[in-house]
Amino acid sequence: MKRILYAVIAGMLLVGATASAQTEGYNQSPVTVSKDKVKKDGVSYYSHVVLEKQTLYSISKTYGVTIQQIYDANPTLDLERSGLKKYQVLMIPIKAEAAPAAKEPEKAAPAVAEPAAKPVESEVKTVSGQEYRVHIVKWYEDIRSIAKKYGLTPEDIMRYNNLDSSTLEWKQQLKIPVDPSAIPQQPIKSEPISTAVDTKIAETVSEPSTTVTTEDEEADGIRDIWNKGQKKVTASLIIPLDATSSTPNENNFDFYSGVLLAVRDLAKEGISTELNVYDCAKKINIIAADIQGSDVVIGPISSADLSTVLALFPKSTGIVSPIEPKAESLVASHPNLIQAPASTKSQCEELIKWLKEEKRWNDKVILFSETGVTPSANATTIINALKDSGISYETISYNVKEGRSGASKLEGLLTKTATNRIVVASENKSFLNDVIRISNTMSNKKFDIALYCPSRVRGFDELEVEQFHNTNMHVTLSYFVDYTDSRVKDFLLTYRGLYGKEPSMVAFKGYDAAYYAIKMRSLYGASWIKKLDAKNSAGLQADFRFERTEDGGYTNKAVRRVIYEPSFDIKLAR
Repeated sequence: MKRILYAVIAGMLLVGATASAQTEGYNQSPVTVSKDKVKKDGVSYYSHVVLEKQTLYSISKTYGVTIQQIYDANPTLDLERSGLKKYQVLMIPIKAEAAPAAKEPEKAAPAVAEPAAKPVESEVKTVSGQEYRVHIVKWYEDIRSIAKKYGLTPEDIMRYNNLDSSTLEWKQQLKIPVDPSAIPQQPIKSEPISTAVDTKIAETVSEPSTTVTTEDEEADGIRDIWNKGQKKVTASLIIPLDATSSTPNENNFDFYSGVLLAVRDLAKEGISTELNVYDCAKKINIIAADIQGSDVVIGPISSADLSTVLALFPKSTGIVSPIEPKAESLVASHPNLIQAPASTKSQCEELIKWLKEEKRWNDKVILFSETGVTPSANATTIINALKDSGISYETISYNVKEGRSGASKLEGLLTKTATNRIVVASENKSFLNDVIRISNTMSNKKFDIALYCPSRVRGFDELEVEQFHNTNMHVTLSYFVDYTDSRVKDFLLTYRGLYGKEPSMVAFKGYDAAYYAIKMRSLYGASWIKKLDAKNSAGLQADFRFERTEDGGYTNKAVRRVIYEPSFDIKLAR
């Protein structure tokens, strides 16, 4: 395992170079120029069929036109508001014929000089009779690891390169002597060799001259805390990047990239972050003394690695479990563990809470459940939550393997004078498909349908998404990105500009976890963990509403409500 600290902006650019060279976990469908052309009003266009996970950004780059030109060529599709849909047909202006578009405003990029041509590290150079090789500092290296590689001491490298500090920068060029006896032996006039390269946000991101407190922060009574709060936070990210491998973990690099953007945005708010990054891909082998000074720890991902790290830290240090739902089992015994993903149980309970809020006095509620099978834990949660809600409902139970009898049973219970709210207490793909098909048939018969399904329904590719919209499907999710949100739009523009690709869902997770935890530590100081249940927050992809377990840590109860509207929009219900 390597310990990694580096300047934030330099790290951002490196991750972009690494990630863009390889296929990442997002699995974006490649865009190829269509062979089909159409002509409209005397102008020729390509006819492009949108495939799953293609974006306006990737399509525009492939065809060599701007996103605005695609908007202008397809006015009836309302792409700016609705976005792309699978199998949608776009008219793409042929580049030679496309009218020049007004230059799109560009986001200001960090002032980072272009790196010089990379020297050849293996090449031996001779200056004043001394032979040496050039070593270019990689982002995961410090002076100790470099010295060990060449059989030298950190002091040797400092003397030979006339360095006053052991702090190194990414892409810094070091001279490594071929003959170690050529190293001068004069004392070093600098501070003792540090155990890590220092991260200095202030050198890479300009801090604002004025701190602005928002109205909701004033309402929460934290103006004084903000003004007097800790403006510098030491955060450790422990994640299996496997950076030294020929096939690094691209999903985790995306998470890391999101964390870097959160640190960047926090700097704009006056919060400076010293970010320590530990690559735990091989094994957890962290020196406790190195990391116990951390104000915030994010990661690791797996439950096993989290257990190991929890044993290293005092209970006063907050450790954020950023991705793994199964890590919730550790919360009860670790008061400093903060479980960021909302559990599927919370999603199921929120589904019935949502139903209760939407139901009008004359609406019908119908529960679909399976017979002859043991219901899953989530199906049981839905059934029990509905029972405890006080809502009056009818039940339809059958086994899809024994024949489809649900349609006739359902139609006899529906009303045409109000909304029919149908709840599915099953995660069986065949059963879900059958209930959705039946509900879709009833919708086509002009019954007003609202279908409430467990989140797993989104993971079944075989189900007809069109039927999700026809049945006005309601789903509760731990994670959902609203691409109409101005903050999300800013994130997308910045991410594309820095990394040259689309952010995966994991990048959003990294941003949200880091932004929330670091800002809470800045606001509330050492007691920030005890304030988690007092300060809710809306992220780019997830929301945070923490509750403390008895004698344990914190679980996130915030769940996003998503509707598949008949207009074919997928909407985040506010």
